[in-house]
Amino acid sequence: MEKVKFVLLGEEKVRKTSIIAQYISETFNECTILRGRDRELKYLTIKDKKLELYIWDTSGHESYRVKNKIFIKNIQIALIVYDITDERSFHRLNDWINVINEINKKEIIFGNSANKSDLFESQIISREKGKKFADNNNCLFF
Repeated sequence: MEKVKFVLLGEEKVRKTSIIAQYISETFNECTILRGRDRELKYLTIKDKKLELYIWDTSGHESYRVKNKIFIKNIQIALIVYDITDERSFHRLNDWINVINEINKKEIIFGNSANKSDLFESQIISREKGKKFADNNNCLFF
């Protein structure tokens, strides 16, 4: 079984943990917080290939930046999350990509996720702007 290391990165309060909870247990809770654990494990089969997907949750808080670098090392997949209602979280996407590329000298699959789409009435970052960023940075867009 192949092990795959997948990390979610982004600023504080973009709801990375909520994305993981939704993916792992198909639940949503507005108060989802880190549970004292930094990763989840999901078993997948894709095209008859069995995978152990280790999903690492990181804090966007500045004081955790050094710890995050440990999680980023030797990843295969990175999902960088921003909040559609928070311009700063969008403008920091390049910073996250640069940190990942500094630490990993191999090719990484990047994804870019616009989060909090349920708050469309407060949306500042358009879908088109998010998609353009993804296209310009060779990221998948969600």
